[in-house]
Amino acid sequence: GDGTSCDVQDPCTLNNGDCVAHAKCKMTYPGHSKCACEFGYNMLDGLCVAIDLCEANNGACHKTAKCTKTGPGVRDCTCASDHFGDGITCAPLNNCKANTHDCDDDALCIFTGPGSHRCTCNPGYSGSGRNCVPINVCQMASGNETCDSMASCAMTAPGKWNCSCNVGFTGDGKNCVVADKCDTE
Repeated sequence: GDGTSCDVQDPCTLNNGDCVAHAKCKMTYPGHSKCACEFGYNMLDGLCVAIDLCEANNGACHKTAKCTKTGPGVRDCTCASDHFGDGITCAPLNNCKANTHDCDDDALCIFTGPGSHRCTCNPGYSGSGRNCVPINVCQMASGNETCDSMASCAMTAPGKWNCSCNVGFTGDGKNCVVADKCDTE
C-alpha cells in the first residue's frame, strides 16, 4: 500500500502459494495460507499422493465385484459375470428367472447356482433338455406292445396315445376280441 491504506496480500496468487503438485493454496488470513490436496489425493510425507480406492476393502465394491481404479480417488465396481447389479450390490444371476438359459421350450430350467443351470425335458418329451422331442409311444413300442395286436395306436399328445380296435374287432384297444356278427345286426 501507500502507508495510509494496506492492500490485502494473498500469498496464493503467486506460484500457488508454493504448494506441491495436486495441492491448492487457500488464504487463511491476510498474508497467510495453507495447502490442501485436491480431490482424490492425500498428503503423505509433504506430497499429495493419488488415492487408490481399490487398495482397501475392495474399494467398497461387493465381494464378488471387481474394483477398477479409474482415476485419483475414483473407482468403478463391476459384478462378476455370474452375478448382476451395480457393483456395490451384486446378486447371483439366476439364468432360469432371467430367461437367459439355453433350455428347450419343452424343458424345465433348474437353477443350480450363480450363472449355472440344468435343463430337463418336460413329461412326454425326451432329449438332453436343450433339445427335446415329443415321445411317440406308438413308434417306440416294439411289436406295438402298448395296444392289442388287433388294434391301431395313435399319438394324442407327447407321451400320450390312444388304442382303437381294428375293423372286425371290439374292445378298449388294449384288449380286442373278434366282433360277434350277431351283435352288430
